[in-house]
Amino acid sequence: MNKIKLAALSAAALALAVQPLLLPQTQAAAAASATAVSTVSTSEVYRSFEALLKQPGKLAQAKTYLGQHISKATRREASLMTLHLENAQNKALETLENRLGAPSVQAELSKLYKQGDSLSTLIQRTQDASLKKLLTQAKQQGYRLETAEGMFFPMIDYAQYSPFSAYVTPDIKAYIGIMSVESTRVPLKDAAIVIGYQEIAARALSQESFIQKYPHSNRITQIKALFEQYRTLTFYGANNTPLFDYESGQITPNAKKGYLAFLQRNNPKGSPYLTQLASFMKLVADNQDQRTDAVNDYLKKNVPLD
Repeated sequence: MNKIKLAALSAAALALAVQPLLLPQTQAAAAASATAVSTVSTSEVYRSFEALLKQPGKLAQAKTYLGQHISKATRREASLMTLHLENAQNKALETLENRLGAPSVQAELSKLYKQGDSLSTLIQRTQDASLKKLLTQAKQQGYRLETAEGMFFPMIDYAQYSPFSAYVTPDIKAYIGIMSVESTRVPLKDAAIVIGYQEIAARALSQESFIQKYPHSNRITQIKALFEQYRTLTFYGANNTPLFDYESGQITPNAKKGYLAFLQRNNPKGSPYLTQLASFMKLVADNQDQRTDAVNDYLKKNVPLD
């Protein structure tokens, strides 16, 4: 049986082209009642942040400024600034990856790192001044350290966006929530699933809900891409943790148990994803939990791999 072709699920993989931001404008009545002082104040925060963000080497300062002043901005401005910060972090990610990917840095991190270590822990532990400086910059710019296949690399730490949630529009608040979950607990490591099957279904359901509720969100493209990857995880698994055993063709017992338990607790009505999962699990049961030709035909038709 051919191995599964699955794109890596990482925040960096979601650095897609961003369309012009389309957020609800403030109501005319509210704008008319705003004082000149408050209008100047919010516009000043936005202008100052954008100017700072455009300056080379000022990503950390811009992030700090946003955290200190976002409460003074309108929801639209707060959302714009939040997404522009994410854009800047994605743009700077490759440079940081290259710096952290240097053989000498990787070797030093391998000596220092213990499972579960954060950037803060490594910064405190290392005696290497240049490494301490590099890791400190990564933390201040809003990244976290991830490891897979013996390599260390940076990811945007979306948990640091949580304080912004109170000030942005509902769709961007939901986006931050979804991405925080992704960056805090990545779903794959070394081509193997490292979260539970019920968690896979829960994340996919949350992403589907976003797509249904915010079809015109500026981040709809990113969430749609993420959702498609989770559909692949759901119905195929990953290379080193396939849904069906490569030799026997039997469904993974934990996957069967997890998906059925999730379906029992969540009504598929209103969710095409859950409706499809329920239909799929019934088909698998009807085929004695084996990946038969009937199951393969279903997958090819309903969840095709590109």
